[in-house]
Amino acid sequence: MATYAGVTLSILHPEGFSPHWSQESVVSERIIPYANYAEIQVAGRGNFRLAALALISADADIPTLQAAVGTTLRTLTNPFGDSVNYSNVALVGVGVPGRAANKAKWQVPLTFVRKGS
Repeated sequence: MATYAGVTLSILHPEGFSPHWSQESVVSERIIPYANYAEIQVAGRGNFRLAALALISADADIPTLQAAVGTTLRTLTNPFGDSVNYSNVALVGVGVPGRAANKAKWQVPLTFVRKGS
């Protein structure tokens, strides 16, 4: 079980695929008006991003996660069930929650960013 902002989560592994941190490139684009031209600059590697589907038991945990979006860096504990904790993690997205197949829990798409790693 993972925890973030005091909320207990179960990260799902859909169809046998394990969610993982992916690192995106930092790309900036500057459009030159009326010149039909854009200047693109690649500035190296960006932060690590994790997009996962999580199971949440309590109804009150969803507003707690929504309030935690973009507020501060926290520790994401044990997201993959391997007892590894990740510090400096920001929650940047909470998707639309839906009832899980067993109807007792919520399925919520979450997006985390790990800063400075």
